[in-house]
Amino acid sequence: MSTRKKHNLAAPRPVYRGNDSIERFASGNEGLKACLEPVRTILIAEGYEAKCKFSDELALNLDKYEEAICKGLKRSPTVDFVLGLEREWLLLVEAKFRVSKMENIRRDLPDKIAHSKAILQSQDTFVHCMEAVVVLLKDKDFQQRSNRLRKLLMPRCRQVRPMTVGALYETFFTSGR
Repeated sequence: MSTRKKHNLAAPRPVYRGNDSIERFASGNEGLKACLEPVRTILIAEGYEAKCKFSDELALNLDKYEEAICKGLKRSPTVDFVLGLEREWLLLVEAKFRVSKMENIRRDLPDKIAHSKAILQSQDTFVHCMEAVVVLLKDKDFQQRSNRLRKLLMPRCRQVRPMTVGALYETFFTSGR
């Protein structure tokens, strides 16, 4: 059987089916509950300026949670937010809309991923974390930025998937409705 056919027989990719998954994950911890925010709000705070298709979809603002638990101490870097998908899968998302040099991402992204996964796995309600980590880039010059990011991160972070906000929405949010 060809590789393509084997890949097509793989289990379907988890998609967003509502806020239940992320709310269940946060339910075991008041600090996590307090950090649930609309995806739209997080994207705007991270510098996204284009029209956003997200409406009432919630995500865990992991940066906000890390700030709350560190309270004045030096905080470790985390990805920007975590989406809850069906069957209790969590998807880590890092927004890089304000980055001018892609080389800067190479230094901090592996540590952000590792620390974020450690935080999520330490929760009693943790079930699954997707292997892929989405890095959101600007729509302008996306292909060039995406290629540059892949070249820089390929040896250290094979799980990184560059996307635009529109592609994230189409991939994980429209298939489940």
